[in-house]
Amino acid sequence: GWSPERLKKHTLYWDKFDEVTLEGKDEVAGEYYGLPWPCWSDKHPGSPVLYNTDIEVAKGGMGFRNNFGLEYEGESLLAKNAPLNSPIDTGYPQITKDNIEKVLGITLSAQEKEKMGSTWSYDDSNIIAT
Repeated sequence: GWSPERLKKHTLYWDKFDEVTLEGKDEVAGEYYGLPWPCWSDKHPGSPVLYNTDIEVAKGGMGFRNNFGLEYEGESLLAKNAPLNSPIDTGYPQITKDNIEKVLGITLSAQEKEKMGSTWSYDDSNIIAT
């Protein structure tokens, strides 16, 4: 999602971003200042609050992605809910090439599987991110 052009636009219109929410208006409406990580694609606004499930992922929301195990002493460490309008209604493990079909309930073609990265953090195809 980051590009020199998008980041330059942010520096040119830095005054159009809210100081607290980082939300842009006017020329940069629909984006967050600096395109905070993760910024999945050229249409994604950036994710200013990594654990905000009250906003759709496509608009900058994000669910907690736990990288240190899925449970502890028999208790699930996954979130109780998922981002707004997500196809999944609870927390879920890191999405990978191996589990994406099961977690999201989708079927990918052989060509899509070949094109995508091993996990969301290595996927430039935007298949995992969308």
